[in-house]
Amino acid sequence: MRVYAAVMILVYPLGCPLLLFIVLFRHRGRLNPQGGDWTEAEIMQERLEDPVLAEEPANGFAYIYRPRFWWFEIYNMSRRLILTSVVLAFRDLNQTVVFVLFVGIITLVIEQECKAYADAFLSAFTAVCCWQVLLFILFLLLLDGGFSSGKQAIAMSSALLLANLGIMATIFAETKVTEKLRKVSSATRFSRFSRATTTSSGSATTTSSGSATTTSSG
Repeated sequence: MRVYAAVMILVYPLGCPLLLFIVLFRHRGRLNPQGGDWTEAEIMQERLEDPVLAEEPANGFAYIYRPRFWWFEIYNMSRRLILTSVVLAFRDLNQTVVFVLFVGIITLVIEQECKAYADAFLSAFTAVCCWQVLLFILFLLLLDGGFSSGKQAIAMSSALLLANLGIMATIFAETKVTEKLRKVSSATRFSRFSRATTTSSGSATTTSSGSATTTSSG
């Protein structure tokens, strides 16, 4: 049984993330092209239409993330394994709580700072989930420590519920405003680029016409 368990550890918790990383790493140049003046939106559209990437179904794991975070699914798989499997290695409750709290804080910071998902609202939802995990651990610590009982426990639970709702509302509202500003900024840049291109084309046409007229007169 132990031999079987050891083999399965190599196959699933270690083998699957490693295999996915190898597949994505081979196509990293197409998932996140370097050089050029491409925007993230253009790169994401281009990789969806890339026939080479389409030949490998595993590349689909990278499509929901921004180009430079093509590896983020490996991180997500590792995070889930740590919170569901590695935590079982601790036989003492105190060690388990400290470990889970540590992982919860680290993953929250990573999600908040990276905002790796192509969909801004999906990034916001993930950040909310990380906050939920962290607040749940803190609430359990308060209960186990005997800091609350009876009506005090109910009041604390209500306060944490309101805090959760407040965090969710704040994150989603901020994401909505940021996304709107990003779209306005992109539209402004596109408009300026279009005007510059039109002006440049008009100047070139005028120059060509002037040269043709001079030649004809000569």
